[in-house]
Amino acid sequence: MSGMFGKAVAVGGLLCALAAPAASRAQTVNGFVVAEGTEERVQGAMVVLTDSLGAVVDRTLTDARGAFALDADAPGFHALRIDRIGYDRHSTDRFPVPDEGVFRRVAVMEVPIRLEGIEVTGARRCVVRPETARTTAIVWEEVRKALVAARWTAENSIYRYTLLNYRHITEADGERILEEERSFDLSRDVTAYRSKPIEELVAEGFVQPDGEGGTVYYAPDAEGFLSDEFLGTHCFEVRQGEDGEIGLSFAPLGARLPDIEGVMWLDGPTAVLRRLEFTYVNLSLPDNLPATGPPTGVITFVAMPNGTWIVADWIIDMPQYMLPGPESPRLRVFRRKRGGIAWRATDREGMIVLESATATVAGRVTFDAGRTNDRSATSEDAAPPADSAGDPAGEPIEGAYPPYRPGPGHVAAFAGDTTPAAHTVRIVGTGETASVAMDGGFILPGLAGGLQHVEVRHPLLDTMGFRAPATPFEVELGEVANLDLEAPILAESLHDACYPAGGVPHRPPLLARVFDRSGPAELAEVLIAWSGDVDWPEAERSEATLLAMPEPSPYAEVEAGRLEWAMSQDSGTTVLSVSTDSRGMVLLCEPPYEAAPSIAIAAGRESLARDLPPSPQGAPAVVLVYNLTSG
Repeated sequence: MSGMFGKAVAVGGLLCALAAPAASRAQTVNGFVVAEGTEERVQGAMVVLTDSLGAVVDRTLTDARGAFALDADAPGFHALRIDRIGYDRHSTDRFPVPDEGVFRRVAVMEVPIRLEGIEVTGARRCVVRPETARTTAIVWEEVRKALVAARWTAENSIYRYTLLNYRHITEADGERILEEERSFDLSRDVTAYRSKPIEELVAEGFVQPDGEGGTVYYAPDAEGFLSDEFLGTHCFEVRQGEDGEIGLSFAPLGARLPDIEGVMWLDGPTAVLRRLEFTYVNLSLPDNLPATGPPTGVITFVAMPNGTWIVADWIIDMPQYMLPGPESPRLRVFRRKRGGIAWRATDREGMIVLESATATVAGRVTFDAGRTNDRSATSEDAAPPADSAGDPAGEPIEGAYPPYRPGPGHVAAFAGDTTPAAHTVRIVGTGETASVAMDGGFILPGLAGGLQHVEVRHPLLDTMGFRAPATPFEVELGEVANLDLEAPILAESLHDACYPAGGVPHRPPLLARVFDRSGPAELAEVLIAWSGDVDWPEAERSEATLLAMPEPSPYAEVEAGRLEWAMSQDSGTTVLSVSTDSRGMVLLCEPPYEAAPSIAIAAGRESLARDLPPSPQGAPAVVLVYNLTSG
């Protein structure tokens, strides 16, 4: 146990239990977990496979696509249980698992649990097993979910850690440091935290002699807290904390052996386990020792977006006594502190997922179907050449469920690249960027703490020089902000280009992109004309109205320079003219659709003429793609 940490490190074993991975079996239960009604995939849910008697056979966390794979011990009837932090448990009916395995789609209702509304006042309600009383059972269930996920994280060797271990000897008041040791250690095991089996701790006490005249302080790991031995020898009740926190306190029954009492604190609105505070009790100390604070410990947790859990840091603060002797003629009291910090955690591919000195943002990028329908742009004419773009309507990704189907309003659809992996996430102002995986997941460590803004980018946005809506988030150092971000909608970027300082367009902006045989048609001549009087006030013929294209993005490899439309009027006909830029694009912010204008495009010997679509009903933007080679 003592290992690299020394005598007091056993407390670090709170959330780890070593176990060999389960052997593969033939009867595999594969499937997806989705939200009922929306079909949105559910990431980070614990899926538990039980047999016909209700015994747990296997468990796993769903990935960013909501997918899971479980192994049954043998063919027969089984059931699935879905546990999610902050949501009601969902259980399926029993279903047969044949020799060849089975596929199951599980739709769960989004019923959130908010702990801040539970009753925590009145008479003391101390129960031996927390699941037997209604109020404590609600809080215990959320604690249990976190501990089970933490145990699974350790068992499956999800992360490797670089640990900062330290030891302080301080004065009795804990202020002045008399001695200090620090070391960085690379954990090549599933975790650096260890603990004795809970059976030994219950039988022999949580504070034990080390055989060298000293003592070792222990605390149970996740397995221990979940065990019948711990639950059957401790009393539990719910407590109200500060800032909306809810606590599940525990204390030993009886006063026979050294033990621990403390509180597991959860966030009230989200039911996420934050930290464990505990104190060592029932200690046998000589009567003539001066009074001092008892030994205490604190464990801080970090919940990752994928459902895994990490111990961010831990500390034990222990009073120590130096009896009178040759080196000191009087009794001395001081404190010994031992602790550890997960300085850095990496996944199996070596990617950093958490650093104590920096902040992390993680989550997933989705194509929001409802948002797409509300903001769908109008597409017309021929699609771009096959070598530069694909189907604007979007194709589902093979193997994904539910399928990714970006509507024509998404930037990805206009570019012909409909995969989440075509996107990146970028911190506004600093330019720190992370790639998006095929399942939409992303993680971006190494950030400063505090308020940040993140945007989802697509290469086409950089090519166009357009911005994307930014999502604010706040995160502290050593923590992870979990965000669900939406893939950019082209109309939003067009509005931002037309009115960068804000404002509501009178008419949907028009974006036209022209292709010829070689790809985007640069310097193609574009004319938009209409006849008759049009209610097109002078106030609308502003800089934004006659904007042909915004300045290219600093990330785009295109020439700078803003193009503007030229306007001429003759015999009641108004003509706007401009040339396409190197991207083959032009932008008109306030087209007078009500005048039924026409558009003519010419490049070399190729040309075409079309009528513009009538005034769109409720569409926020009009996107036109023209291929000169199609006539």
